[in-house]
Amino acid sequence: MALTRFTESGLYTLCRHLEIKILNLYYGSYTRSFKVSHPWYRLIFVFESDGKSYFSDSVKDIPCIAGRWYLLPPFCEVTHVVNDSMKHFSIHFSASVEDALLLTPLSNTFYFADDYEVCDTIKKHFAEHSELSQALLFYELCNRTLAHVITPEDSWRLLDFLHVPGYAGLLQFLSLHATAAITLKKMAEISHLSTNAFVKRFTRDAGMSPGKFLARILTARAASLLTEKRKSVKETAALLEFSTPFVFSRFFRRQTGTPPREFQKKFGGAIVP
Repeated sequence: MALTRFTESGLYTLCRHLEIKILNLYYGSYTRSFKVSHPWYRLIFVFESDGKSYFSDSVKDIPCIAGRWYLLPPFCEVTHVVNDSMKHFSIHFSASVEDALLLTPLSNTFYFADDYEVCDTIKKHFAEHSELSQALLFYELCNRTLAHVITPEDSWRLLDFLHVPGYAGLLQFLSLHATAAITLKKMAEISHLSTNAFVKRFTRDAGMSPGKFLARILTARAASLLTEKRKSVKETAALLEFSTPFVFSRFFRRQTGTPPREFQKKFGGAIVP
């Protein structure tokens, strides 16, 4: 067999530019009913439950039972109906390629599978292993779960998108300069297309409109500013070039279902016992 570096298939490019980043960790239980959409993945492992808690979206209602994991993709609106019998561990993480493109399956639903063995492994790591060992396990869980749910169609769509001439410059520009002031005309110019041609081609290649794509990048960046860098709503609105903090707050709530101040209070920090 001849030696290969996988450059022809695009695998080498994905390995170089795929980035997984853990944003928050939660362990324990709570009682609450709410509907929410987040700009990142949430990977939830259920250790104990009386079976009355469940997750729901526009497609299905799935009970939360012990020994099961759930992957809630970015911008997938999911209703949580949980009680304090549901002891769980949750990893919030982002997954991107070229600093901008979220690895989000096209289906607007969440994933789940029974895996008692992995739930037991996590509990043992909490009790027996060091923090570094735990962190390495958490990244392994994120990668493993994504590999489980990403379909060949998702992979082909991503590679096709990355190979379209003009998009590379656009992704690089957005990764550095994405703000609310960017227009479709500007994005089209960077991609060396007319505005009409850009909108049609981008929507076909990315599986979403360029406006929606930009909104997702802005939401993810706003979430990072609010939670990781602890910027105020006013500062975040200014950095992302929204006309006013009110306009930013309305945009952020429309994207996530949560006002930015409440989002910051809830996700600005987490502690795992």
